[in-house]
Amino acid sequence: MRNLFFLACILSILSFSGYCAAQESELKEQVAQIQTEEEKAVAEDGLEEDNVVEELDLSQTPETGTYVEKIPTVKLPDCNNDVLIALVSAKVAEYYMSHPAENILEKRRQALLLKNLRAFDEVAPAGFTSKQNYNVANHLLMTKINLGLDDNEVKLCKNAGYGNASDIYLLIYPQNFQAKVSILNLTQNQQEDFSVIYPNIF
Repeated sequence: MRNLFFLACILSILSFSGYCAAQESELKEQVAQIQTEEEKAVAEDGLEEDNVVEELDLSQTPETGTYVEKIPTVKLPDCNNDVLIALVSAKVAEYYMSHPAENILEKRRQALLLKNLRAFDEVAPAGFTSKQNYNVANHLLMTKINLGLDDNEVKLCKNAGYGNASDIYLLIYPQNFQAKVSILNLTQNQQEDFSVIYPNIF
C-alpha cells in the first residue's frame, strides 16, 4: 500500500513535469511568433516612414532648386522727377528760411538758385573725379564704400542752371529700403547730412 502511494506520487510528479514542459514549449513558440510579428511590423512601419519622408521632400522641393527669398529693390527716381524736384525745392526753401540772407546780393542768389532747382541733368557716377567737383566725388566715393554700392546702384544729378547754381548735385541711393537724396554743395558745411527721402520706393 505504501509502495502504491509512492508510485502514485512519482507518476503525478512526472505528469506535472511533462505538462509544464509542454506548456513551456508552447509558450516559447507563442513568444517567438509575437517577436516575429513585431519585427515585421517595425520593418513595415520604417518603410512607410521612409516613403512619407521622401514624398514630403519631393513635394516641398522647388522645381527650380533651392528657394531664395526675393528681397525688394529700391526704385530710384529720375533726375527730373516732379516729386523729387518738389521735395528738394521745399528742403532748400526751408533751409533758406532758417538761414536768411544777410544782404541783397545773397538774397538774389538764393532766389535764383531756387528757380534753377527745377531742372537737373543726370551725370554718370562711374569715373566721376575730384577734378569735376571735389566734394561730390568724395561724397560719392564714401557713400559707395560705406553702403557697399556699385555705380549702377546710385544716381547722380547735376543742376542744369548757370553759375553757382550749376554746382548743386543730387546723389540718390538706396538706404534702409528707402531712396535717400543727398543735396550737395548747397550748405557751407559740406559734412552736413542735407537730404530728403523719396517716397514710393518699390
